[in-house]
Parts: sequence; structure tokens; C-alpha cells
Amino acid sequence: MQSFKRTAPKAIFPWSMRTFLNTGTLAATSASTPVTSNSSTLVNNSTLGFLYSKQRFFSATSTEDSIDSNIPKLPILWDMADTAKKAGIGDLSKIAVIGVQHMLPTTGSLIDVMIDGLNINPKNMYFTGKFYSSCPGTEEYIKKRGVSLMRTKIPRKPAQYREQMLETVGDMWDLFQEKINNNGIDAIAIFDEGGYLLESMPKSVRYKYRCSVIEQTTFGLHSHAVGSQLFPLIDVAKSVAKKQLESPLIATAILQRVEEIVVELKLKQNTIFGVIGNGSIGSAITQHLLSHGFTVVIYDESDSAFHGIINRNCYRVDNIKKVIAGANVVFSCTGKDVTRNVDIFDIVNDPITLISCSSQDIEFQSFLTKMSRRVTLHFNENATHITCSSNSGHDIKILNNGFPINFDKTAKSDPPQDMQLTRALLLGGLIQGATEATKPVNDGYTLNKSAHHMLNPYIQQFVVNRWQHSQPEGRYSKELLDCFNNIAWIKKNSSGEYKDNPLLGAGFSDDLSIEQEQEKLPVPQF
Repeated sequence: MQSFKRTAPKAIFPWSMRTFLNTGTLAATSASTPVTSNSSTLVNNSTLGFLYSKQRFFSATSTEDSIDSNIPKLPILWDMADTAKKAGIGDLSKIAVIGVQHMLPTTGSLIDVMIDGLNINPKNMYFTGKFYSSCPGTEEYIKKRGVSLMRTKIPRKPAQYREQMLETVGDMWDLFQEKINNNGIDAIAIFDEGGYLLESMPKSVRYKYRCSVIEQTTFGLHSHAVGSQLFPLIDVAKSVAKKQLESPLIATAILQRVEEIVVELKLKQNTIFGVIGNGSIGSAITQHLLSHGFTVVIYDESDSAFHGIINRNCYRVDNIKKVIAGANVVFSCTGKDVTRNVDIFDIVNDPITLISCSSQDIEFQSFLTKMSRRVTLHFNENATHITCSSNSGHDIKILNNGFPINFDKTAKSDPPQDMQLTRALLLGGLIQGATEATKPVNDGYTLNKSAHHMLNPYIQQFVVNRWQHSQPEGRYSKELLDCFNNIAWIKKNSSGEYKDNPLLGAGFSDDLSIEQEQEKLPVPQF
């Protein structure tokens, strides 16, 4: 086996983790114990302690040199805007956009195309970010473009992210209603991420305007509000382009952080790693660690998740408790609360570091809730991780406060050549939503049924066929990429009902795709 050399990793982006791991301290003790400067249990690097400012909008502040506020130009997005114009759907000046997005540089690029390429008035655009990922330079840029950018409320305690997001989004909807009435708007495009906007949408708004919602996360598709909306939902989250092509991009970003964590935490060769959820991201982490000679303990509920793993340093276990009890560092990649039925305080008998690789603060949510009840936290503005003690007195450290490890509020987590895929699919959802938006009633009194529309396969094909040329050779198989030349395959493997849309079909289709569909070529399985 190749031994792991503890030298600075050769990352794509040359940044240091020192500010990530070595700044700020935060005391956490039992609720009955006074906090002292000599407390042996430390909560280091937590961003959760920012008291929420009553200021409703982001105000420009000075930013560090390490924060990249430059907004890249994404050519595929501009190509899509030009194509939409040629198809007769390029002027969206009467559409309002309200959204929740990671405020990263390529989000600024997306907003540029909305304004300058599709003629959406920035005065009719309302956005909020996510406090754990938003890049201050990008927030400042978007605000200067004239977009109403709602300041994200910060959780006062761990595991309160959902509550604070709902409050923030509720305030944004209130502002939207105050300002939008006299702007000549006839339709609303909702850029949702996690279902927050749909859950908080005022009833008066949904009955007044033509609407569509673009959902980009699987978590959001599980929202209780999905299925009860009276207008189309455009499913970007489970489009085959996103499902098949985005996970390797996220895995690449996370692997960079894995390398840095190994170096910064000075992990020895005898460190035992745990991986919970061995899907696309988990398996990439597993293979990376095994390739450097580390021992990995894995749990996944699916037998298929272990196909092709043959290594003497790899151990499969049959429950989550065994991973946590048997590992020094645990990566959780499930998109679920893995601590719901696990008493981490009781089973940890050695120091352990917990790392989320999925979405929001979901992975360790139950444990974070228990921890906030058990200890008194005094937050440090510059902190980025939490540490508390198990029942046996050993440190339990949660990096990035339980939020995904690949976000650190800087541009390095947003490589343009990769993230152009995600932004282009979202823009495609917006263009599609503009043509398919409806009011709740068509005949004056009968409510429409909830509609769950597939992201148009011609848009998916258009994006992938242009984006793939920016990717390194070998990241994706030729077999997979060739599948995107077959519209029938895209339809078969994307979630949602296919809605025939002549404008999109004529504007975004390639000649090859039309021929294949007409000839009814066999659908490849992947």
C-alpha cells in the first residue's frame, strides 16, 4: 500500500486550513458549571454565535484579501440566454424572482445573466443566502447590482438552522409583498433550496400571480409543501444531469478538504476513519483514504454501495453506532440525521471528530440538539468548530458546526469550470418555469392539480454537451456522456412528468437528439 506523506497537499486551489482550524476558542461546560477560562472542554471556531442583527439587509463590510469577490463569466449561461431569445422567450422583464441560494461567485454570474441576458429587473429580484456558505464579496456584488438581498438570520444555538431560515424567508416574503404590487409583474419564479420558500409562501401571492418553483435539492423535494402547490415544480434536483454529473464535483471539493484535514489535525497512519453513507461522495472518500493506507469502517444500508470494494483495510459494519464507536474521524454523507437513535455521549470512549459532507446541519442534528441542552455555549465570532465532552470525558469535535465541510465562505469552494453545470441547470429551470408558470385556476373556479415537471431534457442535453468539454479527461466515462445525446434516456432517468414544450424543444434541441428520438433507438442503461 502507498504510505501517506504528511506534506502540504497539492490542491487545485492554494489555500491554508489554518484559519479554519486554529482560530478562536469557545467554552462549553455542563449547564450547572460556571464557565471559566481554564475550562478543559472547549468549543473552538464556531460561527453559530453571531447574535442576529435586526438589520434586514446585508450591508457591505470590508472583506479579507482571501475572499474572492470577482464574478466569473460563465459562457454556457450566456449561450442559454441567447438561445432563449432566439426561441422567443428571452424577455422576462415581467417576471419576479425570489430565491434561496448559496451566495458564491458563480451565483453572481447567474444573476448577471438574469439581469443582462434575460432582462429581469433587479428591483424585482429577492434573494437570501446561507450563513455558512455565503461569500461576503459576492453578497456585496449582488447588492450593488440592485437585487434585494435579505440578511440571513444566524442560529443562536446548534440545530436551529431550519427555524432561522424559515424566519428569514418569511421576512423576505413580507418585503416582497410590500414592494412588488406596482411593478407590472405577472409571474413569479421561485428559486427554492430546501423547500423553505414554498413552505412560507403567503396564500395571497399564490392566488394572484402565475408561478413556478425551481427546486434544486433532494431535501427540498421531501418538503411537506411539495405536492400541495397549485403551480408547476421544475425538478432540477433529480434531473439526470445533476444526479449523474454533480456528485463527482462535490466529491472533488470534499477530497481537497479531506487532505487538508489530515495534515492540519496531524492525523497518524493508525487513525481509524469512519464513513456513514457510501454513495457517490462517501465512496470517493473511502477510496481516497484506502489508497493512502488508512483503515476505514463503513456503514451503508444498501448492499449495492459496497460493490467493487476489496481492501484489507476496509471493514463493513451493520449499524451507525459501530462506526462512531470504532473510528477517530467520521465522515457522514447520507443527507439524513444519523444521530437520531445514537447516544454519542455514551458510546464515545476516545476523542472523535465528526464531519458533515451533505446538506445544511442535518447529519448530526439530534446530537447538536442534545449538546445545546447539555452545555452552555459562549460563542466566538471567528470560530468554525464545536467541541464538547463525552460521558467518559473524551473530546467530541464537530467541524464546521455540523455544516458541510466543503463550504468556508470563500470562492475556493466554487470552481467556475465545475459549478457552471449547476448554475446552467438552474437557469434552464428558470427559462422553463417562465414558459410553464400558471395561476391556481384556469377556468375561474377549479383549482389546478399540483404539477411536478421534469427539467426539460433538451435543456439538460444542451447544457451537458457544452459543459463536458471543460472537464478533465477521465472524470466521466464516454459511455455516460454519450447517453446525453439520447433524449429518451434523459427522460427515462429524470424525475418528474415530461411536459412537451415546443418553444424549448425547438430552441434547445440538437439535430442528433431529434434523429435519435424519431428513430426510437434503444435506451442505454447506466
